[in-house]
Amino acid sequence: MARKSGRIGFLLTVAVIGAVVVGTVWILWGRPAAEKIATNLILPAGVVWWFTFFSAIRLFQIGQRRGAMSMLTVWVLYTASGSGYLSDYLVRRLESPFLSMQPLEVEPLDAVIVLGGGGSLGGNRRPQANGSGDRLVLAAQMYHAKKTEHIICTGRRIAAMDSTGIDPSDVSAEILKSLGVPAEAIEQVGGQNTSEELHTVSERFPETQSRIGVITSAWHMPRVLRLAKASGVTIIPLPADFRTSPDIEPLRPAQRLNAVIPSGDALQTNGAMLKEFLATIAGR
Repeated sequence: MARKSGRIGFLLTVAVIGAVVVGTVWILWGRPAAEKIATNLILPAGVVWWFTFFSAIRLFQIGQRRGAMSMLTVWVLYTASGSGYLSDYLVRRLESPFLSMQPLEVEPLDAVIVLGGGGSLGGNRRPQANGSGDRLVLAAQMYHAKKTEHIICTGRRIAAMDSTGIDPSDVSAEILKSLGVPAEAIEQVGGQNTSEELHTVSERFPETQSRIGVITSAWHMPRVLRLAKASGVTIIPLPADFRTSPDIEPLRPAQRLNAVIPSGDALQTNGAMLKEFLATIAGR
């Protein structure tokens, strides 16, 4: 009975602390900020975060120091992996060389390569832009701005890991046509990963004097440049899909607090950025 009462008391304490935090945010920065914080705390990533933290405290209270330290270690690692601060740092590290680049201001190019990954097939079978869809928007803009008359879409699906039955290059081509790029200006080539795509480009353009631009996400561009150099092809980087926000104003206090709470978006971003760093280490 005493143990059950202790658990109930502990849960009530957690609820009160959460209410105090949200209430304080409401008083200091308004209802919208409080709702944002509260939402992040009750989403799965947030629940795991505060559950592991208060579980560590509870284990300390009942004398389970080893278990408490293990849980606290998990909490620290989880906090870091889901931190908005970490994702901002990693993104900026990768994108910083390209922040001053303006792709629409380059001299006309012989061809623009759009690496696969900017589109997907929707549930209604309509090709649609995804989170990296700015790659395709930029390609269409460059065509309409007369920066190129030739767009090459890359990407072939990995059949064992894709049940849609359509290649990334097909999706990209369909979206570009819907954005006003004529079919005769679009070419499609294969490649199941970035390395294969760049190798295909090197075979397609053995003449080094050709001015070839490559569009991909800005955070992916360092890897692309490295692989292009290894493939012996000179490319002009055309970064799209920036994740770095412009430093127009300093972060607000509520933003700083929200960045501490792990979120699904931050976890996904950190995973993608760490994949880029690991690929560099592995030479991929």
